[in-house]
Amino acid sequence: MGRTKSRLAATLTIAAALVVSTVPAAQATPSTIGDAQLVAIDGTTLAHTIRYANGDWQRFGHLDVAAVGQPASVIVNGEEHLFFAQAPTGQGALTHYIRHADGTWDVNGSVPEVAPDQIGSISVTSVGGRLVLARLQNWTALVSTQQADGTWSTWEKVPFEPEILSLSVTADGGTLRVVALTEDSNFVLVENRSPTGTWSASPKKSVQVIGPPIAAINVAAAQVGVDLQVVLRYVFGQDWLWHTILRSDNTWTSTGDVEYEGGTGRIPSISSLAVAASTNGSLQVATATEDGAVYHTVRHADGTWQPFGDVRSVAGPVSTTSITLAADNG
Repeated sequence: MGRTKSRLAATLTIAAALVVSTVPAAQATPSTIGDAQLVAIDGTTLAHTIRYANGDWQRFGHLDVAAVGQPASVIVNGEEHLFFAQAPTGQGALTHYIRHADGTWDVNGSVPEVAPDQIGSISVTSVGGRLVLARLQNWTALVSTQQADGTWSTWEKVPFEPEILSLSVTADGGTLRVVALTEDSNFVLVENRSPTGTWSASPKKSVQVIGPPIAAINVAAAQVGVDLQVVLRYVFGQDWLWHTILRSDNTWTSTGDVEYEGGTGRIPSISSLAVAASTNGSLQVATATEDGAVYHTVRHADGTWQPFGDVRSVAGPVSTTSITLAADNG
């Protein structure tokens, strides 16, 4: 890719890469079904923690690498695949770390070819056991799939007609689902790529609440069972989170205020939003805020929401405005 890049050892335990030596050895704990792993850009490090299936949190550990933008992650067969852009001192290159099931990290994961100034916002999922990475460039959604030999396919344009402001990818079995917020903030669009590579569109969802200056600016989505669950971040004086579902019959539910109607509590000044499908039909949602805090909630299968919890109060201090979340569903 015509880039220089400082590498750590090919495979290392996270304990060897910790900046803060007091982080306990439990940081190398293997992933188990029901766990969720959260990664935050924390200064010149990546902070990593696990929310266990029982709701407990592991203390943050730190990988000594500087990142910029929005990271993206997914768990496949117990392994977390983390994608991010290294900070300008690392040439801004697209980077892929792999946290193995035994808790060790491989910092030499393969990536599709892309120039540092074209990475844009990214999202990643797994379709049929293969990684699919999406990025946004010049208001256009592009996807690349990792092949069996570790190489990546040529970037493919997702056939959205309008320009795209924000995107998120997930999978329904062997079908890739690309969820996008239109540049005018008025609609959520969904394009589905079948196992044979054919694209088809689901019905669009109007997400205009009242009109300017209230506007949706971010979308995050996860396939939870037969439902595609979508969380939107709105801005109007303060930030608001709204939630909607595309049912298996291609109908949308009404858009509801997560923090008010869901009873999670209001989170001010949101800077980053991440979601992950979890076990038992639940959806996990995490946010970072402009003052560096991290909050987490769960939408249960019965539609009720857990109040937002302060992750730093149980996982330790970080200061971040950008996070990613991935869950292990087995």
